[in-house]
Amino acid sequence: MRGYISSILPRIQQHSKQLNDEANFVEIPWGFIDDDGDKVTYIFRRNNELLVSKKGEVATGHWEYLPVVQSMLIEYNGAKRMYNQGFLDKAVMVLRKDGTEEVFALGNIKAVPDLNIAGYLEKEVDSQKLSSAHKVKRPVFAGELLEGERIFFWGKKDEFHVYLSHGTEVTKSDKRTPLANGEYKLKNGDLMVVKDGIIQSYRPNQKELLAFVIISSFVVILLLIVILSK
Repeated sequence: MRGYISSILPRIQQHSKQLNDEANFVEIPWGFIDDDGDKVTYIFRRNNELLVSKKGEVATGHWEYLPVVQSMLIEYNGAKRMYNQGFLDKAVMVLRKDGTEEVFALGNIKAVPDLNIAGYLEKEVDSQKLSSAHKVKRPVFAGELLEGERIFFWGKKDEFHVYLSHGTEVTKSDKRTPLANGEYKLKNGDLMVVKDGIIQSYRPNQKELLAFVIISSFVVILLLIVILSK
């Protein structure tokens, strides 16, 4: 579990809350399942006291946030260890032992009762993937095939000419079904080759392209004339 958690930290750290805000972790029952299969509970008190409970037996320690290194110093059971922030949200706190790849993972007992921290983080990663896909991939341009079927081109919102790009996704009108393999002619005269729902090549209507070039050149010439006449 620790190896898995360590491997996914780079993908979720950007969504983490910060250790410098004590409200994110103090007076919350954090826990984990130890190597004996027992639940161990950690409570970080506001007075910097640390309570550690296992099978009803409670030991005390001390914790301190060190802003100069943005890390937490934990003193417990005769040892002092420094932990860097790994990931923190309302359900999970993952600390990385300073100078190592070793992680110390705790789950909010109220939010993750079974303390399956790896399972929670796996869902978090999947959720972020879906969120990212929803934000980035969207139908930014609609077209119509010569036969009259409406299609959608998918890409980033800021890609104004996304429909001209090699590698752009294209779907049928339901916005889900990839366009079948083949060569297609659009109603405006453009031609494209599609494979596995991805544009392999795209050739704009040559007449429209020529007209666009002529008009653009004419506009540039007019602008130059206006600028030079001043």
